[in-house]
Amino acid sequence: MFGMDNDDSAPTKGKILQLEYLCKAFRLGDTFPTMSFGYFFPPDKSRRIQSWLDEQPYDWEFKPAFTRDEATLTIYVDWLHWSNTDAILWLRKLDTSETRFRAAGLQYHRVPHQLRHSTFILPGSQIEQLVLSRLSNVLEKDTPRHLQTFFVPWMTIYKTAVEVLDQIEALQHIDNNTNVDLVRANAADTEMKLFKLEATFHNLKIGLEWLEKAVQELADRSVVDGSEALAAKFSREGSLFRRWIQTFLEVEKGVVGPKAAYTEVYIQQVLEKGVGLDGYWSKLVDRSDLSR
Repeated sequence: MFGMDNDDSAPTKGKILQLEYLCKAFRLGDTFPTMSFGYFFPPDKSRRIQSWLDEQPYDWEFKPAFTRDEATLTIYVDWLHWSNTDAILWLRKLDTSETRFRAAGLQYHRVPHQLRHSTFILPGSQIEQLVLSRLSNVLEKDTPRHLQTFFVPWMTIYKTAVEVLDQIEALQHIDNNTNVDLVRANAADTEMKLFKLEATFHNLKIGLEWLEKAVQELADRSVVDGSEALAAKFSREGSLFRRWIQTFLEVEKGVVGPKAAYTEVYIQQVLEKGVGLDGYWSKLVDRSDLSR
């Protein structure tokens, strides 16, 4: 290499002299000012190397090396507070979506039973039987929501939000002696869980928008307001309406008192005033933050 002997035997006096020559050539302030790194390369490569070297900063131009400060415990606690707020906002989104769902359900049940189960009745337009069957499964059956495919994204959002709130509540007694790595891991975990809900909520919106559109097309076939039939407890429409209300989470979980009494009060209110925005999902979580 560099014109040195290829013999790998013990160093000779000639080899030692060659090494000393090279060391002096590469040393700053040496006695060979005309020699550079490019001395051993063809002229074109030598110029490229020298041009690159000329662009490099001098030692004194470099900034001193340092290690970036790690986030403090206070910052990670703030992250947990943000995740707590985001989890509550997800419950609020479920409340808003629930309002739309119940409004569509009320509109559906006001359509006479015979009409909402017939694919074609004059003067209405034809509707696919599959659409009618899907609407019936969601809006007439008393199957618990956690067993209905339509509500899979709803339940996922609810369970994740509650899980995050529980996770944060378990860390509410954080002080200066708390392990920073533990808080950091929980902050990152809760943030990631809530971030993944964006895709889940997108699926929820697709299903809800389909249901609203299908119900509207069905309602457009009817010129009859079925409110009177819904108020009648033992009519076919009224019976199915009450059975659907039993799938509401506040009824299913028994947080509203006697189910029968609540159902009748609820029906009277929605028939008079319509479906209003309420904490349908957020009220199921017993935390003072959600009551604000």
